Amino acid sequence: MRSVAVLVLLCAALPTTVAADGLDDYIRAELARRRVPGLALAVLRAGQPVLLRAYGVSSVELAVPATPDTVFDLASVTKPFTAMAIMALATDGKLSLDHPIARYIDGTPPGWSAMTVRQLLTHTSGIAPPLSFSSLLTPRQPFLADYTTRQLFEAATRDAVRYAPGERHVYRDTNYFLLGMIIERVTGERYGEFLARRFFRPLGMTSTTVPDPWQVLPRRANGYTLRNGALARIRRDAQLELASHTGLFSSAADLAKFDAALDAGRVLPRTALQQMWTPVILNDGSHWPYGFGWQLGDRRGHRVIAHSGITGVDYVKLPDDGLTVIALTNLGNLFADVNPDVDSWLGELLAGHWVPGLFASTAARRPDAAPERGRRYLDALAAFARDEIPDRVTAPLAVVLRSADAEARQTTERRLTARRSFTYIASDDVRGRALFRFGVPIVRLDHYELVTDRETRYYTFAVTDDERLADVRSYAE
Repeated sequence: MRSVAVLVLLCAALPTTVAADGLDDYIRAELARRRVPGLALAVLRAGQPVLLRAYGVSSVELAVPATPDTVFDLASVTKPFTAMAIMALATDGKLSLDHPIARYIDGTPPGWSAMTVRQLLTHTSGIAPPLSFSSLLTPRQPFLADYTTRQLFEAATRDAVRYAPGERHVYRDTNYFLLGMIIERVTGERYGEFLARRFFRPLGMTSTTVPDPWQVLPRRANGYTLRNGALARIRRDAQLELASHTGLFSSAADLAKFDAALDAGRVLPRTALQQMWTPVILNDGSHWPYGFGWQLGDRRGHRVIAHSGITGVDYVKLPDDGLTVIALTNLGNLFADVNPDVDSWLGELLAGHWVPGLFASTAARRPDAAPERGRRYLDALAAFARDEIPDRVTAPLAVVLRSADAEARQTTERRLTARRSFTYIASDDVRGRALFRFGVPIVRLDHYELVTDRETRYYTFAVTDDERLADVRSYAE
């Protein structure tokens, strides 16, 4: 992220709401709770670094301390960079976002004829199945999943197009793999070389690369996950010739440089960033909280622009608060045990130390002036658990609820059955903040705490001006 020299700040440089020792203690406790071996953290405010620090180890086996220069596998945090590369080419007039992808990729199947570059960026191409590598395994290399760009493309073309382009947002790696093919076709360069020439080298990002699968990376962190309750090595064995959906490696120090340049308008014009950070509009006119390579949302009325990676990395921006938090860990969730108590992104969680009141769990408890709302919300959750659409919900939310899987309904039913309390916390009046849920403007956020014997969950209900329910979010903090 922003273009800065690497430094570690003194206590005096931290915001008055965050004491350095207290923050360190909190982070160490949170890492222990999540069983994270190592973390490299960069925090920037108004384009300037306020923290660049590391905790724990980059290698459990060798007890190597993590540092701000430790190189982490960014996994899907690659996607914002792929999107920015496409936007750079569009800004240069080298491509159009509204051209069909067949203009840039040879051999696309007839069913892809209506797909545009823009729809790949927003995951609205209509390609629904996940990109599958299983059909590509060969007896020649039974222990290496070594895939060429052509092999991956041919696998992608076998995926069915389940929706009309622009009909639905379905997050799939395939979209960003195809964007990488477009980048290589338009530039005549390898994907990683274009990113290095356009972004990394000019910004002095010496630890950032899209490495060759066989390349040895100095200071690279080992990756881990949790399996059967124990720490285990994470398995990411596929060797991809083109990994524009998942192949970037970087450090907290380098990403701090990048973010400074991004906010200063030195990576892309601000108009391009505004376009990237605008929710996609689907064919029916509804909005989905995803832009070009960035997940879009808000937390208690504070806008959040972010992306995470399955290897345990978060890149989180709160633009209205002038805050960026980059949290790179080496504990991923690929094939991992599920821990319902730690589903909040670490980067977003840490942002709460710089933005007071960002989380419902830390909000001042207020008297419940409308207890009937709590009863209505419990009824809505119970209806969802029964596979019914609750009363007085917006049409877009009804569509989302109908598409929810059985596991989500069963989890909701389990929590309601085990409920010991459901307590009002506070409400946020968000009139005038131009906040939307699935394209519908909202005016209030109501926050509640649900406690069972084994967990504490927080629920935020987004409400329209005519008291219809526009969204429900459940999370742990």
